[in-house]
Amino acid sequence: MKSVKAIFTICMLSLFINSCCRESQYDIYFGDRRIPISADWSISGLNPQNVTVLFYDELGTLVLKHIYENNSNPIQSYVDLPQGIYTVVLFNEIPDQADNTEIENINDFFQLTCKGITPAKVSLPISGDTYVSTPGEFASVIVDNFKVTEEMVIYSDKESWQKIEKKIISGELTDYGLLNLKPLERICNFIVKLHVDNLCNARMPVLVNLRNMSGSYILSTDKDGTTPVTYQFTMNNRIFDSGSNLNGSVSTSTRVFGVMGTRDSITAQPADKPILLDMRFMLNDKAGTIVYREIDITHSIEFEKNEQGSYNLIVDLSMDTPLPPIDDGSDAGFNSDLINWNIVYVPIVIK
Repeated sequence: MKSVKAIFTICMLSLFINSCCRESQYDIYFGDRRIPISADWSISGLNPQNVTVLFYDELGTLVLKHIYENNSNPIQSYVDLPQGIYTVVLFNEIPDQADNTEIENINDFFQLTCKGITPAKVSLPISGDTYVSTPGEFASVIVDNFKVTEEMVIYSDKESWQKIEKKIISGELTDYGLLNLKPLERICNFIVKLHVDNLCNARMPVLVNLRNMSGSYILSTDKDGTTPVTYQFTMNNRIFDSGSNLNGSVSTSTRVFGVMGTRDSITAQPADKPILLDMRFMLNDKAGTIVYREIDITHSIEFEKNEQGSYNLIVDLSMDTPLPPIDDGSDAGFNSDLINWNIVYVPIVIK
């Protein structure tokens, strides 16, 4: 009798467990909707190795991070989501694996930031300045108010889903899911050309510190961060004026996040943080004398929207003060040798 009761108890317990398991499987298997994803990178000009897609709820809290390998298929990847309203963010590469950038505050959409990293080395650093490396490629797109509805095909409904899938692949259906998203480049190009009198007295290149720029991009607002940073780069490409071997220009271009605040103007640039072009020219004398020149370029920047979706920040100026003459007995004259700038390693913390 006891064995019969034991068997009965075991059977009932087994039925209860199986019932719970079936209910759990039903919730997971039937509750989510399968969402197709594809991105068109042609405008941004990028060809990423990987793609990250973040899904946030209506409070801006991260609910799903999805990463897939970039490919050229009509449907590049899928996610399975329950019904709800989402903000979707798609960008290139895996967070913190893009060149010289990192993704900060990934769990909060409203604080989600692409941020520059500290360079390993800086030449003749300016005391008190926070340096960031030249950022790599970063392109993104945001889909607001993306609704996963009850009418969308349930994940397990294979027959219905296959019909939807065939329409997507054939191009007949383009407004289902997250298809053909078009990320835009968010990193700006800083393009500078500087005319200099007595340029013949300088060795190349010119060491430049671009001061009081932004070191980050805030995705939710499409604005640049307001913490001032400094970028360091060199200007070469020396071209002498027609008919002159004394005066000429140097130029270069580099990648930056942008000016502080608004991306296409200086309206948000703090008055006490002007954008400065700090330059170190090394003369052709035996001592290798370094001449410092600094120009306030805040109101000299032209903003030009480029084809990749970001901005070109263009500066074309003449330096007011000529470079000094070379002392007698020095290595005066034209010298195009590249300078081996002394590298000073400094611990720099981005706050």
